[in-house]
Amino acid sequence: EAPAPPPDPAGPRPYRAVELPAVQSPVEFTDDVALDLVQKQAKVVLEIEGPVVFDRYVRALAAAWQVQRVTERVRERAREALPADAVVDGDVVWLDAAQRDAFAGFRAPGDDARAERSAEELPPVEVDHAMAWLVRQHHALAAEDLLRETARCFGIQRLGSVVRAVTEAALDRLVGPGRVVRDGDSVRLP
Repeated sequence: EAPAPPPDPAGPRPYRAVELPAVQSPVEFTDDVALDLVQKQAKVVLEIEGPVVFDRYVRALAAAWQVQRVTERVRERAREALPADAVVDGDVVWLDAAQRDAFAGFRAPGDDARAERSAEELPPVEVDHAMAWLVRQHHALAAEDLLRETARCFGIQRLGSVVRAVTEAALDRLVGPGRVVRDGDSVRLP
């Protein structure tokens, strides 16, 4: 039996959600003595989930400390905990420039419910990659189908207003530099 072909580097792979062990108490999360531990946890989150939308990164840290509400103080602690060479690009956090430069493809939810991400939790680069991959697979698609199929790549079945906004923004980012061409109601390769 022939071995399975290697996965398409531009295609989907499973998204892994970080699971940090529960530590200390919510009160200690913002204490100076806890900063070293929070920094170590931040690095783990970015190694496993990077690129990650900032709020998802914050929630992962907060959950480990049983912090129920993400306040500005909690966000500030998460910012302080970012590794020195972390790259923050808009609302997306990368472990470092090497992770950002090597990132290809997109991550789809597997069987783990923790790996499901809402449209707001999808880094734009992943939505762009998924959409470009779909156009390469099909050569051309109706724009509406492309939006819907892009959402499905991330386990999102309904094209509600938020999902539509996220996928339409990706389409605009691909059309702008000519990675895809929009011909009326269809989208195709250039």
